[in-house]
Amino acid sequence: MACLVALAILHASPVLGAQQPLTRAEAIQTALGKSVLVTAISADTLAASARLRSAREYPNPSLSLSYSKDAPQNHFSVDIPLDLPGIRSARVRAAEAGRTSARFGFLAARAAIELNVDTMYTTAQGAELRAALSRSTAVDAAKLLSDTRARRDAGDASDLDVNLAEVSAAQAANTANADSIEAVDTRLELQAAMGLRGDTIVFSLHDSLAAPTSRVAPTALNPASTPTVAAASAAVSAAQQTLIFERRSVFGVPSIQLGADAKDPSGAEKGLLPTIGVALPMPLFNRNSGAVEAAHAEVARAQAGLEIARLDASTQLARAHRTRTVAESRIVLDRTILDAATRNVSMAERAFAAGEMAIGDILETRRAQHDAQAQYVTDLVSANVAAALVRVLTANGVTQ
Repeated sequence: MACLVALAILHASPVLGAQQPLTRAEAIQTALGKSVLVTAISADTLAASARLRSAREYPNPSLSLSYSKDAPQNHFSVDIPLDLPGIRSARVRAAEAGRTSARFGFLAARAAIELNVDTMYTTAQGAELRAALSRSTAVDAAKLLSDTRARRDAGDASDLDVNLAEVSAAQAANTANADSIEAVDTRLELQAAMGLRGDTIVFSLHDSLAAPTSRVAPTALNPASTPTVAAASAAVSAAQQTLIFERRSVFGVPSIQLGADAKDPSGAEKGLLPTIGVALPMPLFNRNSGAVEAAHAEVARAQAGLEIARLDASTQLARAHRTRTVAESRIVLDRTILDAATRNVSMAERAFAAGEMAIGDILETRRAQHDAQAQYVTDLVSANVAAALVRVLTANGVTQ
């Protein structure tokens, strides 16, 4: 009875009816369309484009009006800032580099989301397969317990055989329950990463879990082409251009003043008296040193970030390549072991039915089959996760 109650728990997961099948590609596209991170990075890109537009605009002139008792009494002038070519070009290049950095940051964020959803989809597939295998094992264990009890009642089995079958059935039911809960949790986590509700399962996994087929040559695993390295490199360029602009802004912005004086009460001067002048900023108290030092620090930080990104990308690619290579070789061996374990279970069941094998032996063969199945699924998940990492990091680089 305890086993039957435990098996009933397997179906108590929060599942919504009429689930829509969801492919891996659809899951990734849904996440990219609904992710808050994508929205935030998109806003950063738009802001960088706006800053570039502002950098390209010319400064506005200013109008000054004044009155004095001395003749002439009315004064007005127009102050026209001189946007010097050296300062203007440095300002525009810094803004352009900032926009480029924001764009590569956007690509890096999209790649991170894609990799996360791809990995979670694979993890959910593996959890679902393990749950299905555990349920099958639990059902077989419950049937074996029922058969053993029938044989004991017929005088063909002992109480020890029944106890062994009961322990095995209870353990299988507990394992099946744990795997079922894990399958539900991984599916809900995937939905949350996609921007969907995370309290009820609303879709089913459409794609099947198989060994990865696409392969990238080790010589093509270039860390410089990864999204994070490209974004870090663009950040260095932006910081360097900002430093150049701050250095050129030490002397400020000069301007030309054009104006006129009018209204002489004595009548000695009639009409407008034109005036012209030049305003030159004098860097006596402020040579923009604070902004220059801050730009220096930003360059140093960006260069350190680039080195970290390169090391991290190189490590990730090398580890992913090794993991996939080892997992694929294990998958081949797992299939051989699983085929042998399945044949052993079949032969053991026939021998047990004929009274030629003890209950402990058939339990051991079934345990070996379950372990082989679980290891096969684990290696499939490992190979696909590593393949996704390589695929994403090599497909979203500087060329995108």
